[in-house]
Amino acid sequence: MIAVHHTITARNDLEKKWLHDPSKVKPRKGPKPTAPAGDIIKTADLVNEERTQTPNLRVTLILTTNEEPDEALVRFVSEVSTLKDRTADQASRPARC
Repeated sequence: MIAVHHTITARNDLEKKWLHDPSKVKPRKGPKPTAPAGDIIKTADLVNEERTQTPNLRVTLILTTNEEPDEALVRFVSEVSTLKDRTADQASRPARC
């Protein structure tokens, strides 16, 4: 399975966009957080559903953005994806000619 998420968010917001886990947030108001799950969390949930029917499903997650991600974030996303048994590829905006 190949999952693709593209974002045009600001560079400083990429970590939240990709990694936000609402289950680890205590909401200030209301019973649950309002910010949606990050792309990796959403994909992990989808993969868990699919693996009930296809246990050996292999997954590649492609994250694209119009901003150049910070190197530390790229490394962390790769590490998190590996721990979740997925492969994540990041692609930022193409170089301008």
